[in-house]
Amino acid sequence: MQPGVVAAINEAQQTIKDHFRARAAEEARSVVAEWKDEAVYPFSGEPATSAEKVERQVFDIVAVNVARHLPDYSSSQPKNRKFQLRMLRQAIERSPEDLRSGQHLLGLATRPSVRRNPKDSGCQQKPTVRRVKFP
Repeated sequence: MQPGVVAAINEAQQTIKDHFRARAAEEARSVVAEWKDEAVYPFSGEPATSAEKVERQVFDIVAVNVARHLPDYSSSQPKNRKFQLRMLRQAIERSPEDLRSGQHLLGLATRPSVRRNPKDSGCQQKPTVRRVKFP
């Protein structure tokens, strides 16, 4: 292709990407504004530092995407949405190690796994069952 055509195509693609990014950002801002109006948003006031601003931006991106993919999120009770957003905030702020420590509450800490003893070649041997902790 001619360089002028390639440049025009690239520019058009970039313009389209920019448009959809801006549209997604505006939708996210309106969702966050709605959460603030409903008093379910887990932050109060304006961020005091640039680190807090970045933290909120990350939270907003993740929270909007999670809310978009959760069935019936928008029709759930405000207290449930507030709880879910607060838990998501904590999950983002803390390390995954902190999240794993609460898995036992949901019955997720261990699960049985069945494996065959590699020394046994026959299928008549009973499988060994061991408890496997999730990482």
